[in-house]
Amino acid sequence: MTPIEAMKAFEAVELHAHLDRRDEAAADDGGRREAELAEWQRIVQLLAATGRPYDPDADAVVQEELAEDRRREEVEQQRRQEQQQIADRADELAAIAGAGRLNRTVASRLGDEAARALMDDRDYRVAAVDDWLAHALATHSGHYADPDSRAAAATLLPAPVRTALVRAGAPVDGDSRCGRAPVLPLACGPLVT
Repeated sequence: MTPIEAMKAFEAVELHAHLDRRDEAAADDGGRREAELAEWQRIVQLLAATGRPYDPDADAVVQEELAEDRRREEVEQQRRQEQQQIADRADELAAIAGAGRLNRTVASRLGDEAARALMDDRDYRVAAVDDWLAHALATHSGHYADPDSRAAAATLLPAPVRTALVRAGAPVDGDSRCGRAPVLPLACGPLVT
């Protein structure tokens, strides 16, 4: 687009904006017309400064908007992948529990709390997963070997997992039968299953 073509387009948008201001129905466009007018004005000024035809590939504003769109899409794609991984892990835990093989040989992983949360109200095997998570938490096995993961579990795991800890005789919330103050509702020794 040449500077003259850009100026003509700007003048056409400016005319429509002026006419829209007189028509209440057209004026209520959420500011779209004003944004369009500002963009055309920016392009006209850009072309006047460079004297060259308009090239979106050379327009820093357009390129930054495209880069931001790509960044947003990458973040959204990452979020979708993480959600799919959580759903896959929930399905895996449900299948293992359904087969009766969810025991101490199955190591807990980072993200199991979110997988467990997905199982609420959709899978009857959630109680077996609660018991398994409680055991992993109480024995500090799997990813609960890391103290930060255990601390995070205090806010991530639902009440049924804490109930499973109590059923197993594990000290919870301020119980110091281990001779030390617990960091979170954990057992200090191995659970007997």
